[in-house]
Amino acid sequence: MMSKILKILYLIGITSICLFLLLSVMDLKINTQETTKTTRFLTVEEPTLGFRISYPSDWNFTSNELGIYFSAPQKAALVTLSITNLSSNTNLTLEQYSSNEINTIKSVESNRVGNFFKLQDSTPHLLSGNPGHEIVFLNGTNADAGHNYKTSIVWTIKNGKIYQIRYSAEISKYPTYAPTIIDMINSFELL
Repeated sequence: MMSKILKILYLIGITSICLFLLLSVMDLKINTQETTKTTRFLTVEEPTLGFRISYPSDWNFTSNELGIYFSAPQKAALVTLSITNLSSNTNLTLEQYSSNEINTIKSVESNRVGNFFKLQDSTPHLLSGNPGHEIVFLNGTNADAGHNYKTSIVWTIKNGKIYQIRYSAEISKYPTYAPTIIDMINSFELL
């Protein structure tokens, strides 16, 4: 009887060790996969313009007087950061600016011959801890479905300036880059 109990305890011990080793190997594989998906980010800081933002190290970064541009490899996605000064005699609220901006974008996109515009979402959004707004829309041409885009724009107003981050990609590629864009938007900081 005692030898049967010892054999059972021995088998339970061996099974426990094997199970522990198996789980350890599985955990190692999971951690390795997560590590290979980690993207290294670089940071752009512009104290004179009052912001900092991080972007993937394998993306291109350019700037000019109209904005700051980040493009994914093969230009599969584009992120634009623009800063616009409100005129000193304009006291637009965030709600007024949001309404005007949505109407302007809709008008510009819809008035191009053969183009379409479809607003998918319009919601409040915090940008660098400030009240803001986000819209998501589809736009492109009716003639060439391969070049239709999904665009997300987030903006806020602070100290008389409009800070706007625009992400655009072909509809089929939009979900691929969306997590990276969320990281970029979350890294945006007003100084």
